[in-house]
Amino acid sequence: MFGRNLEREHGFELLEVEGQLPADLGGTLYRNGPGLFELMGRRYSHPFEGDGAITAVRVQAGTARGASRVTQSRGLREERAAGRMLYSMGAPRLRRLW
Repeated sequence: MFGRNLEREHGFELLEVEGQLPADLGGTLYRNGPGLFELMGRRYSHPFEGDGAITAVRVQAGTARGASRVTQSRGLREERAAGRMLYSMGAPRLRRLW
């Protein structure tokens, strides 16, 4: 749901499918989008500050499996190592770009 953190990261797990998938349908759909809207108890002040996530749905032999992971950007790794937010919409412009 938009505005909520990704509940958990996980590898491919069997998904519940309503109805039936065509038997000859196969492939993987990748989606990049929002993953985190807060960090260490602090909510981001703008949706664009949020950290991203990659979600995949793999369809094969009439079944679907899904996986989801937060994108481990350099900025997110730095913030986690520092134990606090380092980058935000209020940060100096050049610092946000580099």
